[in-house]
Amino acid sequence: MYTIHHLASHNGSVIKYIQFDNKTLPAETLNALTENELMRYNSFLSVKRKAEFLYTRVLWHSFNSGRIISYDTKGRPYLENGGFISISHSRNIVAIAYHPTHEVGIDAEFKSDKLIRISKKFLSNSELQELNILDLTQITLAWSIKEAIYKMENTEGLSLKDNIRLKIRNQEVYADVIKDKELHHYIFRYHDLGEFVICWCSHEDMNGKSVF
Repeated sequence: MYTIHHLASHNGSVIKYIQFDNKTLPAETLNALTENELMRYNSFLSVKRKAEFLYTRVLWHSFNSGRIISYDTKGRPYLENGGFISISHSRNIVAIAYHPTHEVGIDAEFKSDKLIRISKKFLSNSELQELNILDLTQITLAWSIKEAIYKMENTEGLSLKDNIRLKIRNQEVYADVIKDKELHHYIFRYHDLGEFVICWCSHEDMNGKSVF
């Protein structure tokens, strides 16, 4: 079974996630798939991959947009007839961010000790000093925000460590993104689900201020 949650509607963005039992795939949920999607679904061998694909479509149908999800040559999702989408999977959760006119980024992340061990690979020296890298929620949040930014910016060679700077303040995360000699500043939002965090933002949230 599954449950759909509406997390937020902000500046045109709509954020939802679905939590499901990936051990069972109810036959009636296949009605959410088009003929082409059903062919792709049947091409997957693992139950996990089938579940991610199926429940992404189930969740997307709840947006009632009438748009179809496709993938470019790099596997990045896009909408065939307008609008912007970002999708994230983590264990038995799928999260989707949608905006009709601006690029969006979303990341759902399971809290794992692995992120503490690799923190020096994605955090700058100043971030390592400011953040509590032994705080599993905070380190997961930092990784998740950088992943969401990477998806939203869609820029080759963007470094999580060198091109994205973070400051976490209560329920908001401030991010500066340095790309193509430009400085983009964002305020990201997130939701703590206990075992997971979900972070999201859109280009609509970009402004010229910085807290750095």
